Amino acid sequence: MDDKPEEIFELERALGIDSVDDYVWDGEKVTELKIWGRMLKDISPIAQLKSLEILDLSKIG
Repeated sequence: MDDKPEEIFELERALGIDSVDDYVWDGEKVTELKIWGRMLKDISPIAQLKSLEILDLSKIG
């Protein structure tokens, strides 16, 4: 059983990816996220979205 936070599983499902590369969990929320080899330092806009249909992937990287 994987001990990833539920919001990581939700993000992976929403993005249609098998797994994020890495993440930093502060005990309450994800503060950094690495996907497709790129580290995202400010993921609060992504993490707060209930529906990721409007996520602008062009801003990643």
